[in-house]
Amino acid sequence: MNPDLSYASQPANAAEPAPLNFFSRIIGVWFSPGETFAEIGHAKGIFGTILAPILALVLLGAVFGVVGVNRIGVENLKREAERNIQRMIDRGWIPQEKAAEIMEQQLQKITVTSAAIQQAPIWALIYVVLALIIAGIFKLASVIMGWQNQYKHLLSVTLYTSLAVGIVFFLIGFVLLFLKSPDEIQMNNLVASNLGALLTAVMGDGAPTGFIKGLASFVDVLAIWKIILLAIGFAAVSRKLKPGTVGIILGVLYLLVALVMAPFVGVFS
Repeated sequence: MNPDLSYASQPANAAEPAPLNFFSRIIGVWFSPGETFAEIGHAKGIFGTILAPILALVLLGAVFGVVGVNRIGVENLKREAERNIQRMIDRGWIPQEKAAEIMEQQLQKITVTSAAIQQAPIWALIYVVLALIIAGIFKLASVIMGWQNQYKHLLSVTLYTSLAVGIVFFLIGFVLLFLKSPDEIQMNNLVASNLGALLTAVMGDGAPTGFIKGLASFVDVLAIWKIILLAIGFAAVSRKLKPGTVGIILGVLYLLVALVMAPFVGVFS
């Protein structure tokens, strides 16, 4: 498939791609994304294109959250919470006169069960919520720019992209959960696929902090891979839209998000 020609812009008499099943689509996103996303653009129904990847993402995320919390253990969870609260105190987000009381209240609430109940829904839903938002933003941009596509196709592309990249992330994450010592595990930065984590590993205490560290964390191999797949996929289900154009748009949006979120990520990473 010509990467500069979306499936939707091919001649009307072009043969439709053969229908794929759920697992074939995941494998296809890894090895032949153009053809796979083109098939999604012609697929009928919503179970195989939308509901199945949502269920898979929810299940994988929930299991990962529960396993991670149990692996870390309650004492390490309390130490991490204490560090986060101390950061908020140091930055004036929590009044100094109430610091001891808030610290004690929060630490008393932490158990493995309570942490699992909190973490499992977050990991289960984060990719699904982000997929809904990303597809919605691109559909809005499409309406403004006059690009022809359907939200359900954009959402399906985003979900399968999230699942394909997420499976790689979760597989690496599960391995690291059992290779690392429990007191070294940080769930929000477990898979060190970003520049911020690399700088911390190499430079130790001399690594950048704050905004620079937060911005470096967005220079992420998995995130870049996801943007490339989304560019191919959105072009494949849109009429007369090139992957390069989509890639530029997504790249700019990602940069804006990085600039806004970097101060917060730098504090808690």
